[in-house]
This record gives sequence, C-alpha cells and structure tokens, in this order.
Amino acid sequence: TVVLMVNGATEAVETVTIAAGDSQSVTFSVTKEDAGSYSVAIDELSGSFTVTSPAPPPLEEKPINWLVLDGVIAGVIVVILLIALLVRRRAY
Repeated sequence: TVVLMVNGATEAVETVTIAAGDSQSVTFSVTKEDAGSYSVAIDELSGSFTVTSPAPPPLEEKPINWLVLDGVIAGVIVVILLIALLVRRRAY
C-alpha cells in the first residue's frame, strides 16, 4: 500500500502487488485550487509544490483620440489669448 500525504493529511492511497525483487512505478495526480505551498510525502520520500494565483488579464490600452486632444489644446490657447487681450485692454 502506497499512501500519499499532502500537508500531513492522507490525499490518496494506491494498492500495488509485485513479486519480490521487482519494481513498479506508482503515479499520483493531485489538484489543488487554493494558492499556497504544499508538502508531499510518500513513506520516506518528500517534496513540495506551489500553487499560484492566475495572473490578471492585461489591461486594454485605448488609442488616443488626437482630434479631441487637439480641440482641448486649441480651446485652452483661445482662452489664454482672450484673457491676455482683456488684461491688456484694462491696462490702457
């Protein structure tokens, strides 16, 4: 009987019958949904694996609307020129 322990708890058990002097591979498949580090052990063999959270999707870049940006800049320039013109007229 081969017992797979994950974080000290029994995760899976596999019963294998083999003749003396023979060998056989035993494979376990473990799926964990929670992110974190997990220690695994089978008899005196041990190891670990880490589950990471999925990366967030990349942010979508929006193109610059140059027509609107040019309009805003032109509007600011016109306002500055009007203020300068009014200040200059009051100075006279």
